Amino acid sequence: MSEKVIWPIPLERVSPFYPGQMGVPGSSARIGLQTTVGGAVFYVDPNYGSSSDDSDGTDPLAPLESVQAAHDKASQGDTIAVMHNNAWQYGNVANGRILPISEEVTITTPGLRIVGINPAGVNGVVWTPKSNSGWCITNLALDTLIEGFLFTSDGVHTTPNAIRSTWILNSAYGDNLTVRNCVFEGAINIAIEMDYSWYVHIYQNRFWSNTYGLYANPAYAHLNSLDVHDNLFYENDKAMNLVGCSYSYFYRNQIYNHDARMGINATDDGIDLMNGLANLVSDNTFSCLLARMNNFCTAGATDSWVNNHAMDGLVVLNPT
Repeated sequence: MSEKVIWPIPLERVSPFYPGQMGVPGSSARIGLQTTVGGAVFYVDPNYGSSSDDSDGTDPLAPLESVQAAHDKASQGDTIAVMHNNAWQYGNVANGRILPISEEVTITTPGLRIVGINPAGVNGVVWTPKSNSGWCITNLALDTLIEGFLFTSDGVHTTPNAIRSTWILNSAYGDNLTVRNCVFEGAINIAIEMDYSWYVHIYQNRFWSNTYGLYANPAYAHLNSLDVHDNLFYENDKAMNLVGCSYSYFYRNQIYNHDARMGINATDDGIDLMNGLANLVSDNTFSCLLARMNNFCTAGATDSWVNNHAMDGLVVLNPT
């Protein structure tokens, strides 16, 4: 009996040039990070011997040297894939890939995905700023995704900051930002600052001993419609300093603070939503006793704090 043949065979199975194929546009090889139809992947690797910002950037064997160069070549819907490095914490003995991403990148192209490729590591691709009080990433565009990075200091410059997203009418549109699977190492001053940035999704990140984990700049109007969940905040001076934030959802976050744990004043070092409205705060875990919740956190006027966990029981009242 002859073998059964089903026809028509989908073109993407027989033609490497079928326009619906996933992969790097313009290449017949199924290599590199997969992306959506029409979206390009730009590769960045300053540790690659022949990396150059003069390259096209879409071939992983001819990567760009900087994220900024990739951004400047990219269009809406593209992906910037940043290759791994060993710059922290034993980089001097780890196969020579010791150069971090040392940049202060400004994102103005909407719809970009900036992804650290570190498949064997926990901490992500190392990224440091290159000036005192510098920001690794300043987001001025809609629909940006940032994931897979370890933000830290270069050991030279002071008070480094990680991610700032800003909305300013007619000049910056930093809404709809997603930050996931990143680590903000203890040297970072402000991990994520949001300046009137709405619809921000922050999840599965680790904030280690930063001055501010999440921060709302009081010089800007109030935040709105955040989705913050499944993050670890460990020994931050202020875990979530989000005064004026409204209509947002905070859930399944873990917040540890030694002073709060020991019964020492840690005023608003947990979640501070003072002057905000209608936030839902649910199923978060705090390292303090019930009796200290009013010191450690502050609710907005019409918030609903539901089923949160202190060290000695459930929090059943909004902290004041």
